[in-house]
Amino acid sequence: MGHISQWTVGFIVGLLIIPCTQAGIYKWVDEAGRTHYSDRPIAENRQEIELRTSPGNGTPPPIRNDRKATRQRMLDIYREERAARKEAKKKAQQKKTERTARCKEARSRLESYTTAGSIYDYTEEHGRRYFSYEERARFIEQLKADVAQWCRK
Repeated sequence: MGHISQWTVGFIVGLLIIPCTQAGIYKWVDEAGRTHYSDRPIAENRQEIELRTSPGNGTPPPIRNDRKATRQRMLDIYREERAARKEAKKKAQQKKTERTARCKEARSRLESYTTAGSIYDYTEEHGRRYFSYEERARFIEQLKADVAQWCRK
């Protein structure tokens, strides 16, 4: 019997302590205008608020089971991103290929014209018109600029 009475006394003491341990929640605003919440009154302009809880058995409300739809949306997004990356990579590769071809052509033209004895322009009306030294120098400089433009990394 002594054992039951100790248990009973412990239970009753526990029931009496529970209301004492429930703390209120205080809302207060500091000098900067920020709102704070605490379990102790801190400022003079404190205001105790009562939290309303919904009655229930403590289980959260059931969540709609739309995981399949969410997963499908994510898969669609990933698929679109992969396609966009693939397309961007393809365009970059095409651009690189074109740049390499133009670089090769520009280098070839520069080498050809710098080693040529003379450079001329051909028109139907006048036939061949040979470049002067100044025209040749400007033309070679333009070819060097083309090489610099297409062969830079």
